[in-house]
Amino acid sequence: MNPSAISDLSNTSFQLHFTGIGAEKAGTTKIADLLAAHPDICLSEPKEVHFFNEKLGYNHQFVNKNYGQSLMWYEKHFAHAKKGQLVGEFSTGYLPDLAAPKNIHALFPNIKLIVCLRNPIKRAYSQYIMYRFYFKAENRSFSETIRQEPEYIEKGLYAKQVKRYLQYFKQEQLHIIVLDDFKKNPTTTIQRLYHFLGVNDAFIPPNLTEKSNAAKAIKSPFISKLMGWFSAVMVALKLSAVLGYLKDLGLKKWVMKLNTSKVEHPPMTAEDKAFLQLQFLDDIQELEQLINKDLSAWKK
Repeated sequence: MNPSAISDLSNTSFQLHFTGIGAEKAGTTKIADLLAAHPDICLSEPKEVHFFNEKLGYNHQFVNKNYGQSLMWYEKHFAHAKKGQLVGEFSTGYLPDLAAPKNIHALFPNIKLIVCLRNPIKRAYSQYIMYRFYFKAENRSFSETIRQEPEYIEKGLYAKQVKRYLQYFKQEQLHIIVLDDFKKNPTTTIQRLYHFLGVNDAFIPPNLTEKSNAAKAIKSPFISKLMGWFSAVMVALKLSAVLGYLKDLGLKKWVMKLNTSKVEHPPMTAEDKAFLQLQFLDDIQELEQLINKDLSAWKK
C-alpha cells in the first residue's frame, strides 16, 4: 500500500464503515445490490475498487493497478455519498489476498467486514465459467484448469483466509453469509446484515428477489472495457453520483443485456468433483469449527 494513504488520514474526515471482502462467485454482487438499495447505505462506484489487495486473478496477470493509490483517490469512489450514510464497498479480491487484511486494518481498524461464502466446489466451477465465457481469458477445459491454476483451489480455502483476517480483527467485526442460507431465506439473511451494520433492519429492499450476476457470455470485450474506462473517468472527476443516476435509470443493465448472452455449459464431471472434494475437505471441517456452522452439504 502507498505509505501516503496512511498519512492522508490526517487530511480527510473520510471513514469507510464496512467492506465486503469476498468470496468471488459467492453471491457478492447480489448482497452488494441489496446494500446499495438501503437508504442509509452508500456503496462505492464501481462496486469493486480493489484498493487494498496487492494482486488480482491470474486472468489479469495478477497485476492490480489500483494497489498503491492514495486515500484521496479511493475517497473519490464515494463522492456520491449523502450526509449520514454508511459508506462501503465490495471487492472479492480482498479475501484471498495476503496483503489486504493488514492494509485494511492500517487505515480502518474498527471497520465491519462482510464475508460471503459458497460451496467451494460450485464456486470454483462458477469462476471458471466466468473466466471462460465472460472474460474470455481461459481456453482450457475445467479439468485442466483446476489442476494447473492454484487460484481455483486457493480461493476456496475459506478457513485459511478468514483466519488471516482474525489476526487483525475481532470475530465480532466479521459477518458471515453462506449463499445457501441466503437462497433459503433472503429476507432474514439481509435483515441480519442490516442489523450487523447498524441500519434500519426492518427495511425490505425492492430488488430482493431479482437475480444478479448470472452466468453470461460477453459478445464484445471492447464494450465492456469502454464501460470500465467511462466509470474510471467519471470517478476521477468526482462524478460518481452521475454513475449512480445512470445505473438507477437502468442504462448499465441495458448495455450489459445487449452485450451478453446466456451461457450453456455442461455439468461438472464426477471425476473433477471428487478431485475438488479432496482439496477442500480439511478446510471445510476447519471452517465449521471456526464459524460454528454445519457445512456437511458441502462435503457431498
